[in-house]
Amino acid sequence: MKITVEVSPGDMREMMRLSGEKRREAAVAKFLVSSLQLSRRREVLNKFLAGEWATNGATGSEKKRQWNAS
Repeated sequence: MKITVEVSPGDMREMMRLSGEKRREAAVAKFLVSSLQLSRRREVLNKFLAGEWATNGATGSEKKRQWNAS
């Protein structure tokens, strides 16, 4: 889907520099994807911190050992 957005020249230069992209469209797309990933991670973290989700006492490394033992 194509959309039109207004970005200040300074912000555009900064997005291109930070993303490592040479094209404006690629830099904006990369920042959009990164922002979505960050927002999803923040939602998961908030659910863990609020106690809504839990690991049932097993850490990531413990679960990995359990998985490998199977």
